[in-house]
Amino acid sequence: MLANPRETGLLLAGNALLSGLDHNDLHLILPHLSRVSVGHGEILFDANDGIDWIYFPETAIIALVEHDDNGRSIETGLVGREGFVGWTAVMGYPLATCRAIVQLDGGTLLRVGTRTLATACHVSQTLLHTLLQFVEAMTVQMSCSMLANATYPLSSRLARWLLMRHDRMPVDEIHVHHDEISASLGVRRASITDCLHLLEGERLIRSRRGKIVIVDRAGLIARAGGSYGVAEEHQRAAIRSANDQAQKLEPTVTATDLRHRRMVTAETPPVGRNC
Repeated sequence: MLANPRETGLLLAGNALLSGLDHNDLHLILPHLSRVSVGHGEILFDANDGIDWIYFPETAIIALVEHDDNGRSIETGLVGREGFVGWTAVMGYPLATCRAIVQLDGGTLLRVGTRTLATACHVSQTLLHTLLQFVEAMTVQMSCSMLANATYPLSSRLARWLLMRHDRMPVDEIHVHHDEISASLGVRRASITDCLHLLEGERLIRSRRGKIVIVDRAGLIARAGGSYGVAEEHQRAAIRSANDQAQKLEPTVTATDLRHRRMVTAETPPVGRNC
């Protein structure tokens, strides 16, 4: 638990969505947050699993992955310290719609019980609004992923894949193997190897066994073309909008108010539904 006020500063530095919350909204959930370490490849939940926890990544990066009956997979979304995963449960649908799997070197994330967060959203309009802004931004990102997978060449998709991870990392070095990239993009490993050679020949990256170094980010953005940038700008706009709207909405309740409102229990009706 992070009830100790001395840990609040560390918390605010970890997850950008939490750090942007109104003071009262943050303290609705702060006593219920716990920090956990996760490793590469760890599955937070799978499709059709019940979601007991909502996760706010700090240093960890989480991929959202779809699978078919033949075992083929493709990545549809990526979440880092800018957001959270498990939003369908908060919005009233109790089951996960895809797999959430830890990427790269793992890291830390903060988690809070689904019912606790749903209760806090029920009593705080500003908290609910901020979370929904992020969910809406994620729908744009996932739509861009579908468009990229359907219409863009693999070299552009690979450039986008690298940029999205680079966005969520403090360094230029990405520890990853070719088979992990191929599983994310739904293509053969050999195709990834060929495209990495292409990007390296253009001096956009340096590729070594188990490691890719971003050398020319601007060049990668150009190579990605229209597959990268739309969702990222929308995410920035959503954050600005959430901050503006939060100032216009009614004041949120305090943690003390929430403790006094015990009539809002775990059986509180769903606050919304993800269609």
